[in-house]
This record gives sequence, structure tokens and C-alpha cells, in this order.
Amino acid sequence: MPPLKKEELCQTMKLHIHPGDNDIALLKDLTEHYRLACNYISQYVFDHGCAMNSVQLQKVLYEHIRRMFGLKSQFAISSIKTVTARYKAIETVYAKSPYKYQDEKGKWQSIPRDLSWLWKPILFSRPQADFVRNRDYSFVNGASGEKLLSLNTLGNRIKVSFDVPKCFKEYFDGTWRFGGGKIVNLLGEWYFHISMTRTADHLFDVTNTPPCRRHRQGSPLPRRYI
Repeated sequence: MPPLKKEELCQTMKLHIHPGDNDIALLKDLTEHYRLACNYISQYVFDHGCAMNSVQLQKVLYEHIRRMFGLKSQFAISSIKTVTARYKAIETVYAKSPYKYQDEKGKWQSIPRDLSWLWKPILFSRPQADFVRNRDYSFVNGASGEKLLSLNTLGNRIKVSFDVPKCFKEYFDGTWRFGGGKIVNLLGEWYFHISMTRTADHLFDVTNTPPCRRHRQGSPLPRRYI
């Protein structure tokens, strides 16, 4: 009988947040500096043979990042992880798609690809920032008892209201675990994405089923946020 275990369900909760004008200025400042830091780290990773050991990169770059881009401690660490995660994602894509060609005899050949196939460093063009639960973001109660989202910035911490779509209300029922968050600006509106996990009620075959099933974004079925 194959081994059985509880499945980890993974999903992304997307909250539409409503920052005021002063809050927006702080968020824009944070996400732009975070983006610039990511590009600086990406250039370093590319120039050093795509070195992706986050611990080693942190030892080399941490102080530079904080000084050059004014990031707070956790944001500096998160920016390094953001970059290495992106390079690892590209590495996985390359590993699954070798370069194929026909030789002089007309037979198809393939060459494995790795990060050495990159011609230039990965570019982070969109302002962004990743948040750590209970360090950079948390949920607090407002003066009237309403639930607010507390977010760290390069300046003061801010508290913003948010909308919870009906399809995401279940994530506040106490059965889901809150993971990392990402701030997103889309067409002038601000959103906060949070990775959510929960242990399923049923058992599954660990030899045939991946620990986290991936589905299309927006589906009610579990999906890990990338």
C-alpha cells in the first residue's frame, strides 16, 4: 500500500487595498527602491556566474543594499530572495526545455540548458515589494473595530482598509495559514497578494501526487502564489 499523508492546499488571496494619498507616496517610494535593489542584485548574480546562494549573497550585498537603496533590514533580505527565486524559476524552465536541433544527418539532437544560456541579467521592470508575515505586514483592528492591513514602508508604518471578495472570505475562518505577501499596483489601484496554505482534510498518495497542486490563477482550486 503506498504511503499516505495530508495534502497541503495552496492558494493566493488578493486584497484590494485603499491607501490614502500620503500612504500611496510611501508605497511608491518603497516599491521603486525595492525594484532598483532587485536589479542591482540581479546584475551581481549574473556577473558572478548566476550564484544563487541567498545566505552568501546576503553576506556580500546586505549592507550595500541597505545603504544604496535605503531598504529596511527585512526588505533588504527579501529583495535577495526575490531575485534568487526568479533565477531559480528560469533555471527550472530551462531544465525542462533543452535546445533542440537537427544534425547533418537530419536526426534531432538536444542540448541541456542552464542559466549560462542567459544573455543578460533578469530585469525587474515593475515596482514591487515582498512582505514577511508579522514583520512587514499584519492585520490589526481599527478604532471602530474594523479590520485593517498594517504595512511596513521605508518611512512610517501605515494602516489601510481593504476589500475581501466573497471567494476569499473563507481564508479568514482560522483554518488557513498566512504566508508572504506582495504589493501590486495595477492601473492605479493597489492590491496585496498573500500566499495561503491549509492542510487538507483527506489523505493522498505521496508517490503519485505532488505536495502542492498548481491551478490557473483565479480558480477556486488550490494554487501556490508565484
